[in-house]
Amino acid sequence: MGKVLNILIVSGSQRTDSQSLAVSNYLLENTFKCHENIDISILDLSQFPILLNHYFDNLKNEVLLKAKDEVLGLVYQCDGIVFVAPEWGGMLPPALVNLFLLTANGSANGLPLGNKPAFAVGISASDGGNNPVVQLKAVTGKNSHLVWLPLHAVIKNVKKFLE
Repeated sequence: MGKVLNILIVSGSQRTDSQSLAVSNYLLENTFKCHENIDISILDLSQFPILLNHYFDNLKNEVLLKAKDEVLGLVYQCDGIVFVAPEWGGMLPPALVNLFLLTANGSANGLPLGNKPAFAVGISASDGGNNPVVQLKAVTGKNSHLVWLPLHAVIKNVKKFLE
């Protein structure tokens, strides 16, 4: 048995029971589970709303620091990462943007995303979904040092896709 590859799927919505989480679970069940030697975990950003207070709250807040350490621990442990990014009015949701701020060089005591391959999945309730991919690939690599794969996926009309 060879080395186990750790893949982290980030559900980028800050809404609980979101379509992003449904797509993340779909990817886990239908894409990765059929391969041996791959461990997959999902980071559901809706479970960490306190992280949005990171730059405004007292950095001695133990609940905030525990949540940050938990999220950064998952990111540091993974070998590759899949971002499921919903389109919110043509933009990325604040929780996902904040994740990139938290993992930037200087904020995370290192580079938790540095030189890791990343795959983008844009989703939309309507005919959109392209903008999240464009924004992810255009602005997140600089301080995170991610290596974006040249391919990506866009899921339009996500509810129909998941039926």
